[in-house]
Amino acid sequence: MFNGAVSQLSVLHDFWSHWGFEPWVEPPFAGVVRRQRFVKSGLLGKVAEFAAWDCIVWSAGTEEDRARLWQNLAPLPDVMTQRFLFLLDSPWTERRIRSFAWGFRGYAEFYAYAPGTAGHPRAQDLTGLVDLGMELLKKTMPPPVSEFPTLPHDGLPDASNGNNVSKSECLCSLCRSVVG
Repeated sequence: MFNGAVSQLSVLHDFWSHWGFEPWVEPPFAGVVRRQRFVKSGLLGKVAEFAAWDCIVWSAGTEEDRARLWQNLAPLPDVMTQRFLFLLDSPWTERRIRSFAWGFRGYAEFYAYAPGTAGHPRAQDLTGLVDLGMELLKKTMPPPVSEFPTLPHDGLPDASNGNNVSKSECLCSLCRSVVG
Protein backbone atom coordinates (compact mmCIF):
# COMPACT_ATOMS: atom_id res chain seq x y z
CA MET A 1 0.00 0.00 0.00
CA PHE A 2 2.84 2.39 0.80
CA ASN A 3 4.42 2.16 -2.66
CA GLY A 4 1.09 2.81 -4.37
CA ALA A 5 0.43 5.93 -2.30
CA VAL A 6 3.94 7.28 -2.79
CA SER A 7 3.91 6.65 -6.54
CA GLN A 8 0.81 8.88 -6.70
CA LEU A 9 3.12 11.82 -5.92
CA SER A 10 3.95 11.81 -9.63
CA VAL A 11 0.52 13.29 -10.49
CA LEU A 12 1.27 16.50 -8.56
CA HIS A 13 2.96 18.27 -11.49
CA ASP A 14 2.00 21.82 -10.41
CA PHE A 15 3.09 21.17 -6.82
CA TRP A 16 6.54 19.94 -7.83
CA SER A 17 7.10 22.65 -10.45
CA HIS A 18 6.15 25.29 -7.84
CA TRP A 19 9.10 24.08 -5.75
CA GLY A 20 11.47 23.99 -8.75
CA PHE A 21 11.32 20.25 -9.46
CA GLU A 22 10.88 18.53 -12.79
CA PRO A 23 10.23 14.85 -13.58
CA TRP A 24 13.25 12.55 -13.50
CA VAL A 25 13.46 8.98 -14.76
CA GLU A 26 16.53 6.79 -14.89
CA PRO A 27 15.30 3.18 -14.89
CA PRO A 28 14.55 1.61 -12.48
CA PHE A 29 14.29 4.93 -10.63
CA ALA A 30 11.65 7.63 -11.03
CA GLY A 31 10.93 10.83 -9.17
CA VAL A 32 11.59 14.55 -9.41
CA VAL A 33 14.79 16.58 -9.50
CA ARG A 34 15.78 20.22 -9.07
CA ARG A 35 18.97 22.18 -9.44
CA GLN A 36 19.48 25.18 -7.19
CA ARG A 37 22.19 27.81 -7.55
CA PHE A 38 23.90 29.35 -4.55
CA VAL A 39 26.04 32.48 -4.59
CA LYS A 40 28.34 33.30 -1.70
CA SER A 41 29.23 36.93 -1.44
CA GLY A 42 31.53 38.84 0.82
CA LEU A 43 32.75 42.35 1.38
CA LEU A 44 34.44 42.40 -2.02
CA GLY A 45 31.49 40.90 -3.92
CA LYS A 46 30.85 37.39 -5.19
CA VAL A 47 33.22 34.86 -3.61
CA ALA A 48 31.83 31.59 -4.91
CA GLU A 49 28.98 30.16 -6.97
CA PHE A 50 27.85 26.54 -6.92
CA ALA A 51 24.78 24.37 -7.35
CA ALA A 52 22.97 21.66 -5.42
CA TRP A 53 21.13 18.84 -7.19
CA ASP A 54 18.20 17.38 -5.19
CA CYS A 55 16.37 14.24 -6.25
CA ILE A 56 13.26 12.77 -4.58
CA VAL A 57 12.88 9.16 -5.72
CA TRP A 58 9.52 7.43 -5.22
CA SER A 59 10.26 4.49 -7.48
CA ALA A 60 13.39 3.47 -5.59
CA GLY A 61 14.29 0.13 -7.19
CA THR A 62 15.92 -2.60 -5.14
CA GLU A 63 18.80 -2.44 -2.69
CA GLU A 64 21.07 -3.73 -5.47
CA ASP A 65 19.85 -0.97 -7.82
CA ARG A 66 20.64 1.69 -5.22
CA ALA A 67 24.08 0.17 -4.60
CA ARG A 68 24.75 0.23 -8.35
CA LEU A 69 23.67 3.90 -8.52
CA TRP A 70 25.96 4.68 -5.58
CA GLN A 71 28.92 3.03 -7.32
CA ASN A 72 28.26 4.74 -10.66
CA LEU A 73 27.70 8.27 -9.38
CA ALA A 74 30.04 10.84 -10.87
CA PRO A 75 30.53 14.52 -10.16
CA LEU A 76 28.32 16.92 -12.09
CA PRO A 77 29.74 20.16 -13.52
CA ASP A 78 29.36 23.10 -11.09
CA VAL A 79 27.37 20.94 -8.62
CA MET A 80 28.69 20.81 -5.08
CA THR A 81 26.08 18.46 -3.59
CA GLN A 82 23.93 15.71 -5.10
CA ARG A 83 21.23 14.62 -2.65
CA PHE A 84 18.99 11.59 -3.22
CA LEU A 85 15.96 11.01 -0.98
CA PHE A 86 14.59 7.49 -1.47
CA LEU A 87 11.01 6.89 -0.30
CA LEU A 88 10.99 3.41 1.25
CA ASP A 89 8.73 1.30 3.49
CA SER A 90 11.51 0.67 6.01
CA PRO A 91 14.25 3.27 5.54
CA TRP A 92 17.73 3.19 6.97
CA THR A 93 18.37 5.95 9.51
CA GLU A 94 21.84 7.28 8.73
CA ARG A 95 22.92 9.15 5.63
CA ARG A 96 25.45 7.84 3.17
CA ILE A 97 27.92 10.42 1.96
CA ARG A 98 30.57 10.19 -0.72
CA SER A 99 33.11 12.78 -1.81
CA PHE A 100 34.56 13.24 -5.28
CA ALA A 101 38.28 14.15 -5.33
CA TRP A 102 38.32 14.76 -1.55
CA GLY A 103 35.33 17.07 -1.89
CA PHE A 104 36.89 19.42 -4.44
CA ARG A 105 34.54 18.07 -7.15
CA GLY A 106 31.51 17.75 -4.90
CA TYR A 107 29.61 15.29 -2.74
CA ALA A 108 26.81 12.77 -3.09
CA GLU A 109 24.42 11.99 -0.25
CA PHE A 110 21.80 9.22 0.04
CA TYR A 111 18.88 9.48 2.46
CA ALA A 112 15.92 7.14 2.98
CA TYR A 113 12.54 8.24 4.25
CA ALA A 114 9.08 6.85 4.99
CA PRO A 115 6.46 9.62 4.70
CA GLY A 116 5.09 10.75 8.04
CA THR A 117 8.16 9.63 10.03
CA ALA A 118 11.10 11.59 11.37
CA GLY A 119 13.61 12.00 8.57
CA HIS A 120 17.29 12.86 8.73
CA PRO A 121 17.83 16.47 9.88
CA ARG A 122 20.04 17.25 6.84
CA ALA A 123 17.16 16.37 4.47
CA GLN A 124 14.28 18.08 6.29
CA ASP A 125 13.64 20.45 3.40
CA LEU A 126 12.99 17.46 1.12
CA THR A 127 11.09 15.31 3.64
CA GLY A 128 8.83 18.27 4.44
CA LEU A 129 7.92 18.58 0.76
CA VAL A 130 7.15 14.85 0.56
CA ASP A 131 4.84 15.10 3.59
CA LEU A 132 3.18 18.19 2.13
CA GLY A 133 2.64 16.34 -1.15
CA MET A 134 1.13 13.35 0.67
CA GLU A 135 -1.30 15.67 2.51
CA LEU A 136 -2.25 17.30 -0.78
CA LEU A 137 -2.92 13.86 -2.26
CA LYS A 138 -5.24 12.99 0.64
CA LYS A 139 -7.27 16.14 -0.03
CA THR A 140 -7.44 15.89 -3.83
CA MET A 141 -7.57 12.18 -4.69
CA PRO A 142 -10.88 10.28 -4.59
CA PRO A 143 -11.19 7.61 -1.88
CA PRO A 144 -10.53 3.97 -2.80
CA VAL A 145 -13.57 1.98 -3.97
CA SER A 146 -13.78 0.11 -0.65
CA GLU A 147 -14.52 3.41 1.15
CA PHE A 148 -17.70 4.17 -0.82
CA PRO A 149 -20.72 3.70 1.48
CA THR A 150 -22.96 1.44 -0.61
CA LEU A 151 -23.09 0.00 -4.06
CA PRO A 152 -25.56 1.73 -6.38
CA HIS A 153 -27.33 -1.50 -7.44
CA ASP A 154 -27.80 -2.98 -3.96
CA GLY A 155 -31.18 -4.71 -3.82
CA LEU A 156 -31.98 -4.61 -7.52
CA PRO A 157 -34.54 -7.23 -8.54
CA ASP A 158 -33.27 -10.44 -10.07
CA ALA A 159 -34.66 -10.54 -13.61
CA SER A 160 -35.17 -14.31 -13.54
CA ASN A 161 -37.54 -14.57 -10.56
CA GLY A 162 -38.37 -10.99 -9.46
CA ASN A 163 -36.69 -11.35 -6.03
CA ASN A 164 -34.19 -8.82 -4.70
CA VAL A 165 -30.51 -9.84 -4.89
CA SER A 166 -28.11 -9.04 -2.08
CA LYS A 167 -24.46 -8.05 -2.67
CA SER A 168 -23.31 -11.49 -1.53
CA GLU A 169 -25.52 -13.18 -4.14
CA CYS A 170 -24.83 -10.75 -6.98
CA LEU A 171 -22.50 -11.97 -9.71
CA CYS A 172 -21.26 -8.60 -11.02
CA SER A 173 -17.53 -7.92 -10.72
CA LEU A 174 -17.99 -4.93 -8.40
CA CYS A 175 -19.95 -6.92 -5.82
CA ARG A 176 -17.57 -9.89 -6.04
CA SER A 177 -14.57 -7.64 -5.36
CA VAL A 178 -16.21 -6.09 -2.28
CA VAL A 179 -17.73 -9.25 -0.82
CA GLY A 180 -15.25 -11.90 -1.94
